Amino acid sequence: MNRRTWTGWVLLGTLVLAAAGALALVNALTGEHSAETPLALARADMMVLFPDADPNGNGFEAIALPEGSVLNYACQVRKGETLLGYGVATTLQGYAGPVQVTAGFTPDRKLRGIMVGGDAFAETEGLGSQAKDESFRDQFRDKMPPLRLGQEIQAISGATITSRAVVNGVNQAAEALWQIVGTPQAAQSSQTAGASVMGYAGPVLVQIALDEAGTITALQVGKARFLETEGVGSQVKELAFTSKFIGKKPPLALGTDIDAISGATLSSQAVVDAVNAAMAFLNE
Repeated sequence: MNRRTWTGWVLLGTLVLAAAGALALVNALTGEHSAETPLALARADMMVLFPDADPNGNGFEAIALPEGSVLNYACQVRKGETLLGYGVATTLQGYAGPVQVTAGFTPDRKLRGIMVGGDAFAETEGLGSQAKDESFRDQFRDKMPPLRLGQEIQAISGATITSRAVVNGVNQAAEALWQIVGTPQAAQSSQTAGASVMGYAGPVLVQIALDEAGTITALQVGKARFLETEGVGSQVKELAFTSKFIGKKPPLALGTDIDAISGATLSSQAVVDAVNAAMAFLNE
């Protein structure tokens, strides 16, 4: 290598190192990349779901997540002093990789909308990739989870696995959110009561909240000494079951007003009986 070529390589290396150093300095000063939180990275999705929130991201307040939460992040969304709702995101396995689902909820638990994607989104182009399209996402608007594929939500043709991942993600995000912030309707309730009825393996305690018309606005099942079979009777505690009671007025009947959980009829009946007992207590 002659002196001129060697000098050229030294000069090129010096320029590259200088450019890298300048970029590192800019990133350090601006906090780009290393300082970005999951909430900051999702701000674009949040602004789509909540275009009326306070500008510049000031309307998004992060919610602390419990250890082991299925949520990637959660936030309250406000416009001034008004609570517009909540934004959450979770990630499930799709057909070709992880699928992140970001959902916006109103304070009364309805979906404002969803966004689908994530940095690692790799669903098949023209099939699973359609989960990101507005035509699919619009099915979720104004609906209240839990949702079912093939009923409230129609699958993308040829992309059932991806479609199911999105639906499950929305349901999972909703259940985790309300476990953290509480059932929103409870704050609007005028009456609360509790009752305990023997289930399959032990006592099943319920707490209900009612509005002025006697309609159930919130239901919580199981606290201390809850012993129903894990994966079967324990499902009476899940949002997919308890949400069936919301908006209904006791007394209720299993099989007529409320469908039993498959394989857990005794546990399901115990919840219905406890709800009716709590209502009877309020009517005394």
